[in-house]
Amino acid sequence: MVSQIFKNQKVIMVFSFLYLILFIFSIYPGTGGEGGQRDLPTLSTKIDWWNFFPAFIYGYWPTNLLPWRYSLGIFQTLLFIFGNFLIYRKLSHNTSKILLYLLAMIFLFFVAQVLRDASMLSVYTFSVGLLLNSEYKQKRYKIGLIILSVITSIIGGLFRPVFAPLFATLYIIIFWRLLNYRLNKIILASTLIIIATLPWLLDQELSKKFELGRSFPQQQVMIYDLSKLGCWGHGQKLKNLAMESLNPLLREKNDFESVCASLTPSGWDHLRSKIEDVRSSPVLSRIANEDEETMRQLQKDWISSIRINPYEWLLIKSIDLSQVMFMANTFYSPEFFEDKNLNLLFKTGDTIIKIPYKFVGMADKLRIFSIVFSLIFGVLILMVTGKKHNFSSDFKTDLNLFIAINLVFLIWLSITFVANNGRYVAPYIYLTYIYLLMARDKRVKNHV
Repeated sequence: MVSQIFKNQKVIMVFSFLYLILFIFSIYPGTGGEGGQRDLPTLSTKIDWWNFFPAFIYGYWPTNLLPWRYSLGIFQTLLFIFGNFLIYRKLSHNTSKILLYLLAMIFLFFVAQVLRDASMLSVYTFSVGLLLNSEYKQKRYKIGLIILSVITSIIGGLFRPVFAPLFATLYIIIFWRLLNYRLNKIILASTLIIIATLPWLLDQELSKKFELGRSFPQQQVMIYDLSKLGCWGHGQKLKNLAMESLNPLLREKNDFESVCASLTPSGWDHLRSKIEDVRSSPVLSRIANEDEETMRQLQKDWISSIRINPYEWLLIKSIDLSQVMFMANTFYSPEFFEDKNLNLLFKTGDTIIKIPYKFVGMADKLRIFSIVFSLIFGVLILMVTGKKHNFSSDFKTDLNLFIAINLVFLIWLSITFVANNGRYVAPYIYLTYIYLLMARDKRVKNHV
């Protein structure tokens, strides 16, 4: 029955339009904002903790007619929908279209939030849609769409430059596996390097040009790693180095007991938050005010601690890896549950959208949108396809790549781990499922 409905495009369009209208009404007045950058009047008073592009976009998004979080949330939602529409156009089979439709409806709740990861996913989805639609166009349109897709990928990477290499890797796999282009390895490698590195280079240059305050966001990983090595490590030499490297940041010198009392496996936030049961809390303050000398020394000590005992460092990273595997709370947004004193349209949208949102929240709590689920799902599908003949060997290769890219995400996110927020992994979970869906649609033989 569902398959028959999807053959009737008019029904789908009407339902999608009504759902979108209700959804837009339900997200009023918007949520997010990422670090309060909006409250700082000029770029020179903002800091680069959340990178240049979020500081610029979230700081100067117009607020003439609607609250800025609301209008930006609508823009991200529409860009995400348009990107998925472009992907939808490239699908041949009804089952693939149904799966994409359901997946997109779920992740609408994510991209409507004004958060770097949500903004990034909406732009990246649009970029993938452009890339897929470049196939079979006239040469000038083909080149134009590819260039626009690469530019859009770079813009998406500006929201989180440190994670741009992850998307760049997936982008090249899509380019290589799903499109019928005969490109040499030099072009593919150059595209990979551009999408992976240009966001970081641009972020650094723009932050300097517009004089954003330097806040050294990389210190999060270093402080958290050194705290774990100092509290949970075994070698005394390593423990001493780790603790001494944190001393300049402690509110009370040599109060290492409070560091360990504040430390948790779930992230570094407790080290800089007030905890009632800890004598000195917050136990430390982060490096700020362009204190480059302290930052250089911290970085030097962090590298030295890894060199002294890389095995100990890998052990603490295994703790981070277990956190990354099961990250959740991707769709948590209290604003969806607020009782708003609004007009009938907003109340209607809010009430109706709460129904699917509750199911999405339940799926999130069950870790359906986690990396571990993606890996298990990929392995199970690979086992099933190994016993069936209507799956081509190419699709099995795509499945292996799906598993491999999720493992790459897992390792990268574990190395850079500072908190177990599910929103950090959500964009990559979604995009890898899009890749697998496109691969299935392209490779499966005799599919009806």
